[in-house]
Amino acid sequence: MRGLFSEDTREAKRPLTSIPGIYLSRDSLEESSILNSRELLVFILESIQDGVSILDVDMRIRYINSSIKHWYSSKGTLVGRKCFEIYHNRSSPCEKCPVLRTMESKKSEVEIVPYQAQSVTDGWQELFSIPIFNKDNELIALLEYVRDISLQRFIEHKLISVLDRLDNIEKRNDLLTNLLRRTEEEKDELEKTIMGNMERYVKPSLDYLKRHTNEKDVEFVEGLIKEIMHPVTKKHSSILDNLTSREIQIVKFIKEGKTSKEIADILSVTKKTVDFHRANIRKKLPIKDSKVNLRAYLLSHQ
Repeated sequence: MRGLFSEDTREAKRPLTSIPGIYLSRDSLEESSILNSRELLVFILESIQDGVSILDVDMRIRYINSSIKHWYSSKGTLVGRKCFEIYHNRSSPCEKCPVLRTMESKKSEVEIVPYQAQSVTDGWQELFSIPIFNKDNELIALLEYVRDISLQRFIEHKLISVLDRLDNIEKRNDLLTNLLRRTEEEKDELEKTIMGNMERYVKPSLDYLKRHTNEKDVEFVEGLIKEIMHPVTKKHSSILDNLTSREIQIVKFIKEGKTSKEIADILSVTKKTVDFHRANIRKKLPIKDSKVNLRAYLLSHQ
């Protein structure tokens, strides 16, 4: 391994953001031996922004590129020391060490592992272990390729957190929707009960009072009851929804067959006032044809 990587290359200290260019003595790649040279291989390894190291079969570091030097600059001399000692502050290999798996399987392995280093924030690395064989197919070394995925893990963690919050919001929305639906159902049920009681008890009582007491007084009370019930009854579609309470009173009398004069006497108003309300009722319903009988129209749209 020393024959391939010179001592000067291993000890070189160059910033990751200041990689030197390659200068050839020839005019073209074809005229130069650069593609087959040791210097090109070293330059490529030194230029890689991810970490690259080469270990022997005893897991001792034989080569590290500039990224590894930068990440573990506080560790002193790295070459010749055990990888787990430098990279993970351990006295023995990691439980999920991909290097050990590669030595056993003779195949490339990958693992995501945490890391600790003073020169960078603690985080996560994706570690690839690639076997190196000699001409007799014997394992003589391992290339360890390290990619820092701390930002990726951070983004994934935040994304999962956001998705969890969205899921919780959706669940809360579902609960609120169900609660609102139940509330509306209970409200509808209550309104149906109130309207049913009106039909079953209040109206018969009013009809009885009309026959045995002062009819005008009863009709006044009936008008008040309808006004009180209007918030409940208004949501039920009716042709009378746009009418005022007075117009609704007059509609009732019209359906009973009473004339404008009779209605005026009951309400203690002038016949002209009743006719005015009748005209407004025709406009609001609306009844465009003047030949249409108002009472007949109201009875057919109950």
